[in-house]
Amino acid sequence: MQNIHLLFRIHEDVNSKFYTQLNIASKNEKLIRSFQLILKDNFEKDGKEKIGNLNKLKSELETYKKRLQNAQILMLDGELSPNDYQEIKLRIQPEVERLTKEVVFLEHHDPEESNIIEFGFLYLRNLDKVFQASTLEEKSAIIGLTYPEKMSFLDGAFQTISGTDIISLLCRTGKGFSQQKGKPQKNFCGLSQEVTPSGFKPETF
Repeated sequence: MQNIHLLFRIHEDVNSKFYTQLNIASKNEKLIRSFQLILKDNFEKDGKEKIGNLNKLKSELETYKKRLQNAQILMLDGELSPNDYQEIKLRIQPEVERLTKEVVFLEHHDPEESNIIEFGFLYLRNLDKVFQASTLEEKSAIIGLTYPEKMSFLDGAFQTISGTDIISLLCRTGKGFSQQKGKPQKNFCGLSQEVTPSGFKPETF
């Protein structure tokens, strides 16, 4: 029974301190805005690359279609036998179908894409409010999604394997923004317990 109360207290402490860090992260407007500009720049670069690939595929598709059309004209004019035409068609038709599918795929554009991105940053700016309004199960899910490698209560502190998650990045400012490679993020954005409960085994959340 004591361990149950202890686990409940630990979960409450995790949720409380995680909320504090979400509050800090959601208020880091400068960094969030930087993410928006980086994402916009990447989309523009991807868009230009997509257009280039699309034009190349359309050109190849048109070439294959013309070859097939020319072979058909030669057959109708009696300059190419039906058997030879069928052999040419068997070689060209699969390429026409493949290129057609690739063109359709690249031409597809989700009309809600910009709205989805806008909602994502709105969500990011209100992470603390979303977390505060969530149920215990939802809070646990949010923490689990933020730290997919899980976190553990070990040696009197909450620990995570990596400090490269979005919340840790948003919590850093100035000189503290960078982290040396190869070193694990031992503190959950400053989250810690001062006393290790007696007889309490390391717990993973």
